[in-house]
Amino acid sequence: DTLPGQLGKILCSIHPYNFAMGGGTTSIMLAEFETGLVRKTVNENSGYFIYVYGDHHILRNVGDTRTLTFGKRFPAYDFDTTGKLEYKGTLWTYRPLRNALSTLAHKLNILNILGFRVPESESPEDVKLTTAIILNAYNISKKEYPNSEFIVISASESQYIDKELEGTGIRVLDYSKVVPSETPNISTPYDGHGSPVFHRMFAEQLAKDLNIQPDCNQL
Repeated sequence: DTLPGQLGKILCSIHPYNFAMGGGTTSIMLAEFETGLVRKTVNENSGYFIYVYGDHHILRNVGDTRTLTFGKRFPAYDFDTTGKLEYKGTLWTYRPLRNALSTLAHKLNILNILGFRVPESESPEDVKLTTAIILNAYNISKKEYPNSEFIVISASESQYIDKELEGTGIRVLDYSKVVPSETPNISTPYDGHGSPVFHRMFAEQLAKDLNIQPDCNQL
């Protein structure tokens, strides 16, 4: 059902890996590189690292109220005093007071009364943080796999990240219009994620962008 799965169905010459998880975000990708999970799993020395970005990832990286309901254990990253990106623990343990107050305020619906800012919309600082997380993952990928290419598929029309990544060496593909909104059955009924139809269309476009001809019999 996934993008790697659909890509593997049309490109039999490649070996797709899937490091994604439901509800996941950019910080998980970086943690998978930093902990050595990618290096231990991927044996090939060349290929493509492909990250599918959506604007909701920005708030997931900083731990908005909704993310805290299912992602308390997500890795938390932030800048240190020198501006260097640093691992801070989990989203829940990094800012325990803020998290507890924001969760309580959300339940009691008194955010405005408290005057307490909970990240519910992207700020320039939040965009900067997500960009830094992507760049750190990219730098590790180039160090460990120098013959690889790092690609960001942007499924969002906001182009927040597209502009930030210009000139970094990361290839950004705008897929915000690859799947027309009127296409039937493009999302799963249980969680709204992309369906096999959706991912098939992404995979077909990605094969073209990578300049790899379909080489499977079951087209």
